[in-house]
Amino acid sequence: MPDRFSRGGDKHSLYRWLEDWRFTDNPFAHSEAGREGLSLLAHLFVDRPYFKAVAGNPSVPETTFVLAGPGEGKTATLEYLVMLCAPGGEFYGQTLAVRLDDFAPLLERVDLDPARLTARDYAYGVARAIVKALAEDVPATYFDVLDSPQDRALLRLYIETFGDGMSLLRLSRIVADPPLDGLDFERLSPREIVQMLADLVCKLGQAPGETYRSLYVLVDRVDETPAGRDAVVALLRPLVAEGPLVQMKNLAFKFFLPRHEGYALLRETALRRDRVRVENIDWDEHSLEEVIRQRLSHYSGGRFSDLSQLCRPGAGARVMERLIEASDRSPRRLLQLCHHLLEYHVEHSRDGSPFSLIDTYDIGQTLINFAQAQAQASLPAGAAPLDDSTQPEAVPANPRVSEGGLVYMDDEGQIFVQGARLFPPLTAKEYRLFKTLYRRAPAIVSMADIKKEVYNGEVEDVTVRKLINRLQQRLTAGLTGQAVEIIHNVRGRGYWLNIA
Repeated sequence: MPDRFSRGGDKHSLYRWLEDWRFTDNPFAHSEAGREGLSLLAHLFVDRPYFKAVAGNPSVPETTFVLAGPGEGKTATLEYLVMLCAPGGEFYGQTLAVRLDDFAPLLERVDLDPARLTARDYAYGVARAIVKALAEDVPATYFDVLDSPQDRALLRLYIETFGDGMSLLRLSRIVADPPLDGLDFERLSPREIVQMLADLVCKLGQAPGETYRSLYVLVDRVDETPAGRDAVVALLRPLVAEGPLVQMKNLAFKFFLPRHEGYALLRETALRRDRVRVENIDWDEHSLEEVIRQRLSHYSGGRFSDLSQLCRPGAGARVMERLIEASDRSPRRLLQLCHHLLEYHVEHSRDGSPFSLIDTYDIGQTLINFAQAQAQASLPAGAAPLDDSTQPEAVPANPRVSEGGLVYMDDEGQIFVQGARLFPPLTAKEYRLFKTLYRRAPAIVSMADIKKEVYNGEVEDVTVRKLINRLQQRLTAGLTGQAVEIIHNVRGRGYWLNIA
């Protein structure tokens, strides 16, 4: 057992509890892709249908926009694509993965004002990223195939012009030819600058007949620059608006963007939608369960594959369903919830047994604590923290009676159905949807208004309908007597909430 795992001898320690169950590590310690490394990603990545479309065909590279909310798998998808291009991967030797995720040099050129960026700035930035990938990821023997003196001189010119210190140091020994004389990059168009370098890369390879077919430029972390998330569209507009720059014969861009900003970028540029692919990442219940199954199985050596196996019989029946509801179908939040559940159970274990099992109280209290933490995180900066008087109990012993009607929300934001407080609490998106419908009830709320208020922008209709169905199920789950439809659909107009 690694030292990093066995942390002390306290029987209530989470790591001691996991060790008793013969886990090699905490399966939920990390909720962000890349923290565990590419070697583990091969075991933990859940292959979704959209991924094949994102990966594409190296022989026919296609620019793709991958759109998702926070924690929904953009980075995991990118890292898995990198793994395919690495040694041992399906695309190794066929596609060179080029990371474009450091925008500081670009912003420094324009004094941190993204509105001043041009397509030429991006051509230089892409060329710099390609040279860096050549230095770090391409075997030295691949350069031997480039036997034309003019090609080698041109590649050396790119290396000297766009290489950073480390890239120049490594590649200068591999491509020792003198640089091509007389070529002025300022006289070339942005597309020509990138295309000539891409053509050179596609002449490198294991043998003359086994060279690279394409390059994938992976654009990520655009919302993490000093300019902030609000600058995503302005930051990428010069690159995307220059259509030919992202539509080349042997180079494709793969944009990994927040959903709202990605749609805004596509709307505001003249890029032809029929020449690029747009893939939305969303998660169904089966895929989220698979995320947990793979982690449990990997870290337990196959002994566990279901979280219910660590629960008491009565608690395990709906544990995944409840956690998935609370996670708002976000893999990151689901992993965080699972981690908090294990922590809470071990910290508050009442029987002191090394092999204690999670019970319904652990699950209910974890859901409430997590909902409170999410609500606190969403408060404006400087706002007073939530006090205990606004926090619901783990198990409501005497639920308050509402002021009448089928559905009611009090001044504290608590929801009552037929006089009984709704428990467990709604997820964040379910709650926003409920408030949107409740404030206007019984008026009809259009699909466009729901998208704006719940998702803060453009989203697929099917995603909204799934959320409405989940809220309908939550509101009607505890109804007694004849079945009642609480959320009504008026075809072509929208939805309204029955509060009578």
